[in-house]
This record gives sequence, C-alpha cells and structure tokens, in this order.
Amino acid sequence: MKYDKTKAAGFDPAEGYPGPLSYSGQPNRLYRNNGDGTFTDVTREMGLWKPDGRSMSVTAADFHNDGRLELLSTNDAMANYFFEMNSRGVYEEHALEMNLAYGDNGENVAHMGPVVGDINRDGWLDIYIANLRDCSSLIQRPGGKGFDSWTDTAGLGLIRGQYSGWAAMLFDYDHDGWLDLFNTNGSAQHEYGQENAIYRNRGNGKFENVSEMAGPHFKEKHVGRGTGFDFDNDGRMDLVVVNLNDQAILLRNETRTANHWITVTPRLKFPTGIRDAYGSRVIVEANGLRMIEDMIPTRGYLSAQDPRLNFGLGKADRADSIEIRWPDGQVERFKDVPGDRFVVYTHPAKRVNSSE
Repeated sequence: MKYDKTKAAGFDPAEGYPGPLSYSGQPNRLYRNNGDGTFTDVTREMGLWKPDGRSMSVTAADFHNDGRLELLSTNDAMANYFFEMNSRGVYEEHALEMNLAYGDNGENVAHMGPVVGDINRDGWLDIYIANLRDCSSLIQRPGGKGFDSWTDTAGLGLIRGQYSGWAAMLFDYDHDGWLDLFNTNGSAQHEYGQENAIYRNRGNGKFENVSEMAGPHFKEKHVGRGTGFDFDNDGRMDLVVVNLNDQAILLRNETRTANHWITVTPRLKFPTGIRDAYGSRVIVEANGLRMIEDMIPTRGYLSAQDPRLNFGLGKADRADSIEIRWPDGQVERFKDVPGDRFVVYTHPAKRVNSSE
C-alpha cells in the first residue's frame, strides 16, 4: 500500500507503521550449492536454525584468521547472532561471549547492516554496525577473543547519536591505507530526510567527520537506505546511494592526492568458466601497513560492494607483497607488484569439505 502523506496530516505517521516486535520472527536460511545447478537447505544441520530472529542483514568473514568463515546476523530490537564453525563443521552461536549480542550499553538495539574491515590495521577484522539511533564500532581483540566497543573512543558516539543509520561502507577513499567510513542516514518512523555522512580514519583510533568538505551532497537530506561502489574504474572508490521513495544517487570520488592504490581480484577457474573467488582472503603489504580483506561483497544493509578489493598504498608506488589464501586453503604470494592498476589472479577451483 502506498503511503499517502496528504491523509496523514495532524497525526504521527509512526502510528501507522507497526514496529518489529509486532511481527513473529523468521529464520535465516543457508543453502548449499550442489554443483549441478540446484541448492539444498542445510540450515538445521549446519546449526543455524533460529526461528525467532529479526535479521536486518547478514555477512560472513574470517574473523578468527583460521580459514573458516564466521556468520554475523544483525537483528532488530533483539540480540544479534554470531555463528562460529566447530571442529565438526557445524556452526555454534557465540554472540554473547564475543560481545556482539547487544549495543554498547548492553541494550537491545535496532541493528541494521554490519560492515567488516581491519579498522586499526592490527591484522584482525573489526565491525561497524549502523544502528537506528546510533552506531557500534567494535574492535576485535588480538587472538579472536572478542570485541571491544570503540564507538566513543573513535569519536563516533556523539556525532552518530543524531542520525538513524542504515547502510555503511568501510573503504579507503583517499588511499592512505586506512579504512574510512560512509554511512547512509534517514528516519525510519517518520521518513524524515537526514544528511549522509563520511568520516576519515586518522590512523590513531579516531574518525574525523569530513562531511562538510566532501561535496554538496552531504548538505542535502534524503531517506537513505542502501549503498555500494566503484563505477568508473579509475581506482577511486565511488558511492551509489539508494533512497526511500526517491531516485538513487551516484557520487563520484574526485579526491586528489599523491597516494597510490591497487585493486586485487582473485578468481577461480571452473569447468564451466571463471568466477569470482568468494571466500578468498587477500593480504597486501605496502607503506609499512599490512592490510587484509575477505572477498565477501555482501555487506551493509540491503547492500553489496564491488567484489574487487581496493587497497590504498599511501606514498608507495607498489605493493611489497600480495598474498592470496584461496578457498581451498592454498596460499600464493606475489612480490613487488606495481600499483595504480587492477590485477587479477586465477586459481583452479577445488571442492573442499566444509569441516576442513
């Protein structure tokens, strides 16, 4: 049903929109690819059956640096789920132990889409979650022993508290080697427009709000929801913003710096052709930094990013090394790779047992 604003005058439109607790939960589903064009529902046998969940988004990444993918489901107005694979190849839920279940103050938060990246460049993946009225910036403890809240330490608590956040992206817009943050905003209940925001990672644990100098778009108000990027293949990461009841917006990154970059695409060769190597890990060392990314493009609320992995090299004009850990566990290394270009590496596909 289309919402008619002319008939809503004089009352709070939120009254016409039931909240998440008005509905019964629904389970997420995991389907195994049978390799013959069909899929099998393996949700229960893989330990993922949660019939009461109110998932807003799901992403996967190798948080423990052990070659296995963990699954993070952010839920609305209830605890999140974080699934880790055990030695039998079955997932177990450990969000509470990893300090991922609730908001920064232990409350049930309206978590939207999670994005993943090594924010502090210590070799362990971190998490940023856009929430309906704030955010959660979660830095992983070395050794994969849980997450600590850095929301206030990073300078995001106060400035994010005024926005309703939806999709977010961690990406290096200025190619200095540190992941920056973009967040779409827009009220949920009232459909009030809000300004989107972009924050520069200063490399010292803090983010700087650079929205005022990032272009006229960041002074406009929209009801933003989803986002994704790089459309013109110039190495600078762009943004596509999807808005509620409005046209999409394309933001081209015209940041000019002396920094260099490299974009890495791992691909698998199947009998039927060559495909992106989802689940691969890429590690780039350059300019004194060790940068890790997993090829899992589904990140953020209702969003997906470019599967090609973009790395800022800073003042270095080449990568000292590029390491790829393929989905079958094999590792390849490439030394002294020139920057400012797209590089593609191809590996024969190999079926592996999920419990390996």
